[in-house]
Amino acid sequence: MIVKEAMQRSIIKVASAMTVAEAARIMDRENIGCVLVSESDNVVGIMTERDILRKAIAAGKNCEEVFVKEIMSPSLITIDAEVALDEANDLMMNHKIRRLVVTKDKKIVGIITIRDIAEGLKYSSARRLTGTDEGDYSRLSYR
Repeated sequence: MIVKEAMQRSIIKVASAMTVAEAARIMDRENIGCVLVSESDNVVGIMTERDILRKAIAAGKNCEEVFVKEIMSPSLITIDAEVALDEANDLMMNHKIRRLVVTKDKKIVGIITIRDIAEGLKYSSARRLTGTDEGDYSRLSYR
């Protein structure tokens, strides 16, 4: 199975000048664990639930006064949509991260999480064990 078969295609972007509280409300409403951060239509980073917890809340900062750009992770680690899930898993392990930004022809097309990879590998294994390709296991989801 490859990354594009398991990735999440819905990408939510927030402005870097938005408050962390505003961004967190968007994440809650959309039921997502991260947002891409943009400035002038360019993606400049990623902010995760963990960033909010560690860099804002645990640090005693007021999320209504702290801006996304202050706590985001500025480096995006990307992977091509056509790469095998095993490689995506290895990349996450090597960088000690839980999410990768997925690209195709240098354009962002999705996000894949460690959970997406686990689900994808589970269904891929089920297909191998049963010797069948019936059904679209990649779309079965915990979401």
